[in-house]
Amino acid sequence: MKNLILYSDRYQAVRLIDDHSVKFEILIYSQSSDLDFYIVNEIVRKFFFDEKYDNIFIPLAPFGSYTDQVGLRIAMYLKFCQSESKLSNIFIYGVSNLSELLNNECFDIIKFSEVNLMAYSNKEFEINLKNNSIINEEEWFHQINNLSLKIPDDYFDDHSIANEWGIFQIARNAGIEINDIEGFNQSKFNKLYFKWLIAKNSLFDSVSAEQIEKQKSYADKLPKIKVLGKIELPPTKRRRG
Repeated sequence: MKNLILYSDRYQAVRLIDDHSVKFEILIYSQSSDLDFYIVNEIVRKFFFDEKYDNIFIPLAPFGSYTDQVGLRIAMYLKFCQSESKLSNIFIYGVSNLSELLNNECFDIIKFSEVNLMAYSNKEFEINLKNNSIINEEEWFHQINNLSLKIPDDYFDDHSIANEWGIFQIARNAGIEINDIEGFNQSKFNKLYFKWLIAKNSLFDSVSAEQIEKQKSYADKLPKIKVLGKIELPPTKRRRG
């Protein structure tokens, strides 16, 4: 059994848990940084990319206001990002009243069969540290597809989302790194909505070189596309060397 307990200064008491199966990691967040960037890079990639845990414990409100309930957002990112722990059981601790969470935009993550709410108590930890159930990839994918996320508030409509999603897919199919596209804010793909789109479309991995060659051979056999007007794609950075 391999367990990870995330905690912050306001949850220091969890360090008193004495169990050889537990690893502890502290969360330290600066309000001046972007929250989504922090969750993706300083939590998911740092703690879970190469580590597989049976059970992961996340505080409901590790920092900021108690009403922010950031723990739900961390849990959702963990399920959307490709990591060794995306199938792990998650226990969000520090919850006293379910009704307090209903208006959170990440509330639906608790509909996942392996995501649970728990009280902040020694007894609850003792019970759940021994949990050995686990879902499979098919179950995970089914739950991802059953979700319906709201378009981010900083987008005007479906069309603006489709434009950037199209750029992502074109770059992926061409074997171009998003970071190599000039003038495009690649940090947008750290956002929760795009992570969900990538997960539900199984686009974690880049297209293989073999597949790219196949695509080229198919393209040569197809009639040439007639283009009306001029279409401009963002230029890629010129590599030195």
